[in-house]
Amino acid sequence: MKKIIWFLIILIVILVITLLIWHRPMETDEGIKITLGKKYFMLNYDNLNKLNPESFTTNRGDEFSGYRLDDILNYFHIKDNEYSRMIFHSSDGASIKLKKQASETYYLVLQDGNEEPNLRLIIPSDKFGQRWIKYIRQIDLE
Repeated sequence: MKKIIWFLIILIVILVITLLIWHRPMETDEGIKITLGKKYFMLNYDNLNKLNPESFTTNRGDEFSGYRLDDILNYFHIKDNEYSRMIFHSSDGASIKLKKQASETYYLVLQDGNEEPNLRLIIPSDKFGQRWIKYIRQIDLE
């Protein structure tokens, strides 16, 4: 009986440690990390101020002002043919993997938070906003 209790205690400790590591928020004090292979770029809010925001309307009728992802990647001299998929990671542990499609435009919109502004991915062609994600901290290009 004691062996079973010790086994369960050890199992619970391993589970807790695994969950803490898995749900660890990405810490990027400087902004959003964009990775492309072994290269990485830091998108901070000063960089965004150098770009021109664009007003757009989603298919469901919401109006936003944000930055085209293409413009952001062009700012860092990342070409369209260098990647085919994008993975967006948020500070709350969520992530979404998208295939780059020429027919879709992706926007990053600034949201005012309590401490600092946060970026949100918005895809205007999504009628119900299923692929939108808040609190982006990292973008991986594959």
